[in-house]
Amino acid sequence: MNDISSFKDSRVLVVGDVMLDVYCIGEVNRISPEAPIPVVNVKKTYNMLGGAANVANNVVSLNASSCLIGCVGNDSNRFLLQELALSNNIKTHFITVNYPTVTKTRVLAGNQQIVRLDFETGYELEKAEIQQLETVIRSESVNYDVFILSDYEKGCCHPYICKLLIKIACEQEKTIII
Repeated sequence: MNDISSFKDSRVLVVGDVMLDVYCIGEVNRISPEAPIPVVNVKKTYNMLGGAANVANNVVSLNASSCLIGCVGNDSNRFLLQELALSNNIKTHFITVNYPTVTKTRVLAGNQQIVRLDFETGYELEKAEIQQLETVIRSESVNYDVFILSDYEKGCCHPYICKLLIKIACEQEKTIII
């Protein structure tokens, strides 16, 4: 690919650390009587695709198609991620792990980020989860032109999965971006 226009109509497989980004936006009019901290009166909350899911969303915004493979927790945030991905025309294969879905909540007031709350537990993939990822990667890889490995050091990009994706890209003579 020589320029971004050649990316149009590409088929891109994104493998990596899926996250939910939550934004709580409001205003500060007073300081808490409990501690010397601002009280944010939240006016609006919205959810966005984060981490590898954001990468897949960016791919779609460039008029390419995308399939996202990653790990999510057995919690309600996985459903939010699924809904957001589908509404943005991103095909997904989520492997459910025994850890919460990585979620980052930002509280903003007056265009200033006040605090970020991270809900995550670093996890190591179990053998069964690695096998599930391998099965999905092998079956989906033939349908895509470009592979993106999106590692945020949250656990999905196990060394075996990284080596596997690189190996498949080489075997299929496909571009891989890490």
